[in-house]
Amino acid sequence: LHDKFMEVMLDFKVPKLHKAPIKDELMSYIAKVADDNQGSEKLFKAQLTEVNKKIETLEERCILGEINQDLYIKFIEKYRIEKSVIEENIAKCNVDLSNIENKVDLYLIVCEILPFLWQQAGYQRKLEIQEMVFPKGITYDREIDHYRTPKINSILLAISQLSRGLDG
Repeated sequence: LHDKFMEVMLDFKVPKLHKAPIKDELMSYIAKVADDNQGSEKLFKAQLTEVNKKIETLEERCILGEINQDLYIKFIEKYRIEKSVIEENIAKCNVDLSNIENKVDLYLIVCEILPFLWQQAGYQRKLEIQEMVFPKGITYDREIDHYRTPKINSILLAISQLSRGLDG
């Protein structure tokens, strides 16, 4: 099984000559995502302003006696849920771009030496590597004689795929 897992680790290995083009591609992609997120964030903030206005209007109408308590409760819950969803969407748009180039460089170094790290690691370090690469865990399927995982670290996967694309 150790040899099989080493094969899996080799899938993430990035040759040195691929590092620069992969870094350029990742940085371009991150910049595009950040731009897209800014546009989405503006839309969500406009939606949040509208929901806040609806909540304020609803509260005023209840205070002035224009609507009864039951109607107020029905709509305030709806608006609060809507507001919460919008706030979650705004939070998802906020990507921390501080030191992003350093983080990309670190991931590229990890990919370059991942098989070596695995080979040299003790038990605890191997568990840490496994959790970094496969955040939802990994299992061995005897029927197909290979590993299965529900999720692979998305940055490592992107780097691996870009590297394979450079191989031809």
